[in-house]
Amino acid sequence: MNNSLFGRARALGLVVGLGAGSAALALAATAANASVPPYTLVGSFAVTGDAFDILPDGRVVTISGHVLSMQSAIGASSYAAIGSVPTGSISGFGASFLSVSPSGTSIAIGDNNFGPGASVVIVATASLNPGASSSVLSIATPNSEAAWNGEGQLFVSGFGSGPVVTRIDIGALTATTVITAIGDGSGGIAVRAGRLYAGIGFDATSGGALTGDIRAFDLAGPGGIATGAASVGFGTGVLVADALSAGSLGFDAAGSLLVGGGDFFSGSNDFGYAAAIDGDAILAALAGGSLAGDSAELRLSPAGASAFYSVRFNSALNEVLVVSGGVGYRYAVPTPAAAGLLALSGLVAARRQRAGTAAARASARSVAHA
Repeated sequence: MNNSLFGRARALGLVVGLGAGSAALALAATAANASVPPYTLVGSFAVTGDAFDILPDGRVVTISGHVLSMQSAIGASSYAAIGSVPTGSISGFGASFLSVSPSGTSIAIGDNNFGPGASVVIVATASLNPGASSSVLSIATPNSEAAWNGEGQLFVSGFGSGPVVTRIDIGALTATTVITAIGDGSGGIAVRAGRLYAGIGFDATSGGALTGDIRAFDLAGPGGIATGAASVGFGTGVLVADALSAGSLGFDAAGSLLVGGGDFFSGSNDFGYAAAIDGDAILAALAGGSLAGDSAELRLSPAGASAFYSVRFNSALNEVLVVSGGVGYRYAVPTPAAAGLLALSGLVAARRQRAGTAAARASARSVAHA
């Protein structure tokens, strides 16, 4: 949904005829495997603007130019302006990202500028007023994607003198480079359970082999990037997965790694879906095993196999929102109990099938010996 340096596609527009398309939604392509319980497509709505995120109450908030808007209701395709940031604080290309803090009290916005003038602006949601522009905090840093580590810290990927991840400490208004050498261009980032996950968004020099690589970095402890002043190279992180262009990253409640993007340029031809990668496979990689392979992925392609997808987890609804072409597709995530029932029903069905096959074989043998 944003305008990052390496061609993050967005195709914006209002949704037409969604009400009549429920049957088509039910038939949307979903390739699954045994590793991740299947998500269920439950609806869709319009997602307009330059960048978006999800508020703690489950509604989507977007920015178009310098104006922020919010869904009129959960799942609605209508939006209303809730405020704005100062004119000139966002590039004419539109914001690179919008990221809501865990409590919803702050919204960080990438200005999508390049070079020394690039900045992230932070606005308090309590100050938003549709009739006036809100004051903002501005921190100079390259920006393309972002992830919060609590309320006081924000990690931002971007391209400065090279592709980097920067740590912004909100109280001190400081920006510290913490990860460098992220291929030819950085991708998405996410924070979960004491680690930051960062991806390579583009790498032409490797013939596409590294585009989409996702590595994990400790936040705390010796060398942890949440407090240290020294930066580390991307290659020092633990390689946990490789999917698409790692354009947007996140996690569902069960720990599955959500990946959006698409590698249209560097040779891997890995595009046309959003991925949910089995959390157990991620943990195995963190423990020293190999990276999570394709067999650990649930692939979602609600808009077809040629689309570019962004992905977010809606914790209020326990849903994954997959966005392409101005449409957000809602996928319900099975709860652990429901996933267990799915697995049990599959086991029972398999046993019944095996029992039926054995009975048929026994009957055939008795006929043969008659």
